[in-house]
Amino acid sequence: MTENATDQARDRLDILAGVWDTTITMLDPEGNEGAVSKAVDRYDWMQGGFFLRHDVDAEMEGQLLQSMEIIAVARDGEGYETRSYDPDGTINDFSARLDGRQWRIVGAVQRFAGVFSADGMELSGEWEQKDGETWRRLMRVDLKKRPDTAPRSLGNPARRHNIATDIEPKSS
Repeated sequence: MTENATDQARDRLDILAGVWDTTITMLDPEGNEGAVSKAVDRYDWMQGGFFLRHDVDAEMEGQLLQSMEIIAVARDGEGYETRSYDPDGTINDFSARLDGRQWRIVGAVQRFAGVFSADGMELSGEWEQKDGETWRRLMRVDLKKRPDTAPRSLGNPARRHNIATDIEPKSS
């Protein structure tokens, strides 16, 4: 994959950068709605602009849960690789694709299919979990980006910067 294609793939991830208010609706296998929970999802470019960090702060069924995920352009240049770290010590690897407004994530036992709104300020989709050989609906998520959380785009080398330089220097 050329450097330009890698930069373009990173630039496409800017749609995720920012802070999102998330509603999580649990689903039973037939699709009936269950418990509704809230979360805050934050996507920030790490220094250097090669990795997008995703932090989740959720309250699900009265329990506070935090998780973290790192997203990078896949080594083969086809989509993205992600690794998530959950509060129970679980580490999951996924592959992801962003095709237009379609965001898809696939792992060994979980997968997600979602769609961004035309303005990129909302993302809605469903997670499924594998049960033996069968995929079962797990939850629906609806994310709304906070408008005051513009992305800190570092994907394009021309736009990369040291976050410390974003702070105005004090007058001497």
